[in-house]
Amino acid sequence: MQGKDTKIIGIDNPELTKSIFSLFKNPITNKHPERDVDVKDIFKLISSDQFAHQTEYLRSLKGKESARKYKATAFDYVTFNGRFTSRQDDALIKPSGLFIIDVDHLGDTSDQFKKSIVSDKVIRPLLVFKSPSGDGYKVVIKIDPKIINYQAKSNIMLPIWGAVNRYFEINYSHLIKGDSKNCYIDKSGKDLSRACFICHDPEAFIDIESNVELGEEFLNEFQADNESKFKKIYDRTQKQAVNPATKLSDLAKRHLLPEGNHHPELLTFIGAAKAIGKSVEQTLDYIRTNVDISTESSHSDTDQLEELVRDIYQRYKDPDSGVIYLTPLSIGFGILNLKYSKDAKQYVVSSLFVDEVRNIIHREGFAKRKIGKVYVFIQIEGCMIREVSPENMRDFMTSYIDSIENCISFSYKGQDYNIPAATIRDTYLKNSNNIFNKVWMEHLHIHEVPILKDKEHEIYFYFKNGLVTVSKNGIEFNGSPEHDEYCIWEDQVIKHDYVQITDFTNCHFYKFLRNVTNDDEQRFARMVTGIGYLLHHYFRAREGQAIIFYDEAITDSKTPQGGSGKGLIINAVKQVRNVTKIDGKHFNSKDKFRWEMISPGTQVVWLDDVSPDFEFSVLHSNLTDGWTIERKYLSKFYIDPEDSPKTVICSNSIIKGGGSTNKRRQTPIELSDFYSKQIIRGDEKPIEETHGGLFFDKRTWDSNEWSCFFSVMTNCAFQYGWKRKKARSVKLIQHRVQMRKGLYLS
Repeated sequence: MQGKDTKIIGIDNPELTKSIFSLFKNPITNKHPERDVDVKDIFKLISSDQFAHQTEYLRSLKGKESARKYKATAFDYVTFNGRFTSRQDDALIKPSGLFIIDVDHLGDTSDQFKKSIVSDKVIRPLLVFKSPSGDGYKVVIKIDPKIINYQAKSNIMLPIWGAVNRYFEINYSHLIKGDSKNCYIDKSGKDLSRACFICHDPEAFIDIESNVELGEEFLNEFQADNESKFKKIYDRTQKQAVNPATKLSDLAKRHLLPEGNHHPELLTFIGAAKAIGKSVEQTLDYIRTNVDISTESSHSDTDQLEELVRDIYQRYKDPDSGVIYLTPLSIGFGILNLKYSKDAKQYVVSSLFVDEVRNIIHREGFAKRKIGKVYVFIQIEGCMIREVSPENMRDFMTSYIDSIENCISFSYKGQDYNIPAATIRDTYLKNSNNIFNKVWMEHLHIHEVPILKDKEHEIYFYFKNGLVTVSKNGIEFNGSPEHDEYCIWEDQVIKHDYVQITDFTNCHFYKFLRNVTNDDEQRFARMVTGIGYLLHHYFRAREGQAIIFYDEAITDSKTPQGGSGKGLIINAVKQVRNVTKIDGKHFNSKDKFRWEMISPGTQVVWLDDVSPDFEFSVLHSNLTDGWTIERKYLSKFYIDPEDSPKTVICSNSIIKGGGSTNKRRQTPIELSDFYSKQIIRGDEKPIEETHGGLFFDKRTWDSNEWSCFFSVMTNCAFQYGWKRKKARSVKLIQHRVQMRKGLYLS
């Protein structure tokens, strides 16, 4: 069924069947079409539920690479530009008279863009639907096939792509963020056999009554200023047989006057310098040092000259070439390094263009970040970062190379180049040993954006829908925090929305805390502030302590009790903080890798079910001086005291080891036998039976129960941070009454 905002104009118009193109079944590696379709067929597919599950699942995935792989395998696709015997440019049967525009990364402007584009009277789109990612739109328009040279070797749809891109720059730059090359629509639109994935959009727009067909007039109106003039200069320069070793002094003799040069001479020279691959800086330096410019010319001014050179390089930049000048005898194109062969009289693939490989890695968000005194590798997505290994980067790059299915084509100095995908893969495999090694990885960009972390007087909880700040002013929720000034470890993000609940006394977790403290006010306050201490990811030198949860009914080491709810408390902390669990039964204090499970984003270290002979002294230096983490397959790193995780221990028996040092660093909290005393046979589940199901289970907890739980936890943080010092005051007694009623304290 179509959504309420779906618009259908002239769906039964017979003109619809004139624009025929090919439909391909998934995966993307399938090159042979399933059948011919028209716009109406695709509209019905998109607005139906056929791809609803795939679309929803794709948008739930984290990370660009996992999303890319899933999309490539799960979605059918079409070639809007025409009918094909197979998906490659030279297999075109007949053009459709359509052109597909792909607009990505709209973000908050997505709705406004759709409203504007569907009412656009100049291009008047036939079809508009949301992209699979959910962050962009696909726009299908009519074009006159006469404006396209279907015999071109590459970038066949370039004329219409360039004009549409210019049109979007003029009319939609307030809604679309262009890239460094002033591209406002996806570059893949230049390809004739470009694949467009079909996804689910119940609010898709279709207008078949449109009689707008973009042709020569549209191209002429929206080509760049002076483009044809520069193209003549550029083409003329390329037709001249320029040796790769040509120098700027050679071009000066050919294009410049001995003295008194004006704009025409400078324009010709700059165009020629660009054509042989000289950089802006090289060209600008040569002119300043060696070229006499007429005093009557505005370009005799240094700033005006620089503006002219940069304007020519940017405005008239050949968007198709992408060739990068490296040396007089080598160029870079994409990830390939090509060297000039005298025998072949052209450039041939020699190795990887490592700088571009690094650029691709950076664009995917990979970088390095300093933790303590060493660097770890991370991947950045928005304001979130995650730790990765060199293998993760290598796997991404291998997948990137494997995704190249067609040959890449470009022109340079009048010579056309077509490099098969097999050659690209072969070059990568032969040279990949030179990258992703220790030396090469040192050249990754350093990520230095400050990490969002708690302060002495502020505690932060980052939820899906915003940031919660706990301070002396209370508990505040900011639904749209600024992300530019900080980042956050991905495993510290709470995977729920935050809704503030004032009265949470009827929620199961609050009742659980009351039960395990025997509904005793002092024990309850100690439990609440103990949880609050674990939640406050901030180091105070005077508070380098470990919380130890014991059972109230402990007798001796031979008869340990259990089932009181200790693990449930830590699992509660785990819902809002990044907890690393370490098996206490098999803990070996002599093992140098004993802490290897701890990551840079760990906020709480949980030693679970430690044995009676656990040596507490192994934690002394960690609790006061920071953590040194040695790992088997990842780099070693050190966590400074101010960034150190809190420590919590669960034990069914009293930990051995007396002395003032141990006592000073331990904060024991006892749990009553409210639940454990219900265990008679040994197979009872008193917590589940008392509360009607598992805690933190999406099947048994509704949104209100989750909201109440998070409200209790943020309140624990508030109690620890700003109320614990008044434990003996009359005010705290009043506060405890309020806490019992579920009221937020101020």
